[in-house]
Amino acid sequence: MITLILNILQKSKALNILILEKDFGFTEKSEIIITTGTSFVHINSITKNLTIFLKKNFSGVIYTKAGVNTDWVLIELENIIINIMLKEARAYYDLESLYNKIENDK
Repeated sequence: MITLILNILQKSKALNILILEKDFGFTEKSEIIITTGTSFVHINSITKNLTIFLKKNFSGVIYTKAGVNTDWVLIELENIIINIMLKEARAYYDLESLYNKIENDK
């Protein structure tokens, strides 16, 4: 599934795609994807392309947290968490460091 999601992100011209595999200790390992969009419109386009694909190809529950003009969209399905962010939001929230800190604190 990760490879298929990665293909959709690449076709949508998402930037700086990072895939982390984390074990939080309470579920199976989680795949965390962090990627960057260039504008609100680009983030919405990536989100639309991805959710259309997921609804056609994934039978589980898909949770999306987003707004019309948001700098961060979160899509969650089972053990995959996808973060689509503007460059500024990605730098501000620094999820890469946060996820690494969580793993190191275990």
